[in-house]
Amino acid sequence: MKLDHGGHITHGNKINISGKIYKSKLYGLNKKGYINYNEIEYLTKKYKPKLIIAGFSSYSRICKWKKFREICNKYNCLLLIDMSHIAGLVAAKIYPNPIKFADIVTTTTHKTLAGPRGGLILAKGKNLNLYKKINSSIFPGIQGGPMMHTIAAKALIFKEALTKRYRKYQKQIIKNCKKMSKIFIKKKFKLISNGTDTHLFVINLLNKNMSGIQAEKILSKSRIIVNKNCIPNDTKKPWITSGIRIGTSAITSRGIKENTSTYIAILICKILNNIKNKNIIFKIKKKISKICNKFPIYK
Repeated sequence: MKLDHGGHITHGNKINISGKIYKSKLYGLNKKGYINYNEIEYLTKKYKPKLIIAGFSSYSRICKWKKFREICNKYNCLLLIDMSHIAGLVAAKIYPNPIKFADIVTTTTHKTLAGPRGGLILAKGKNLNLYKKINSSIFPGIQGGPMMHTIAAKALIFKEALTKRYRKYQKQIIKNCKKMSKIFIKKKFKLISNGTDTHLFVINLLNKNMSGIQAEKILSKSRIIVNKNCIPNDTKKPWITSGIRIGTSAITSRGIKENTSTYIAILICKILNNIKNKNIIFKIKKKISKICNKFPIYK
């Protein structure tokens, strides 16, 4: 997927090593802000790739893994699905599981999965002996000794992911995200894909006459952390951008629910609508500090 349409830099972008070693053709979203599966099939038919990569960094809707599988079967290519950003939602069974559709699944163990920084590569053993090839490529191919403390931390988060508490937490992430996105839409902000089914959404700031980096810096002054993010066909540079990405995993980890999520969204809207008013920014900073004190990371 194109980087400015929500894809990840490691999925064949020219400035990343994946784009330097391999020849990649990138697909994007349609006019409604959903993945353009017709474009994917057109590119597959035209260029006959050995591999299609599905997955994303900032796409807020449900990805149709089955559609990717059908295209791969039709044109005889492998399917790699990167579920790094939604692995926790998948583990909690509230986002479609890609395992049965992909030849290879990759994920980080942090992000929504909420474990230590690390990763996983899953492959089907019978298909072209992929499991053995990938396993030996990692070790002894490119990796040295294992980090046992990280392996132990992964084991703990996998155990946690089997609990009802974990599933409840993941469901709350989406509840908070949907609630916040509706507030932004109500306040006349434009959202890419016009909403969310996941833990995040991207706001298009073009109608607000500000850049993503500008919004990011202003919000940080009020102790609200978001990141600048490209929007589809962005005319601004990646280090400036025309949008911001907002996620709800961190606030949900604090125990925040819908009412407070709504309040935070209202405060963000107020800041972005009054970016030159230092008095408003200062007052909201105090309000955010009270929220953080009410919902501490550690009790």
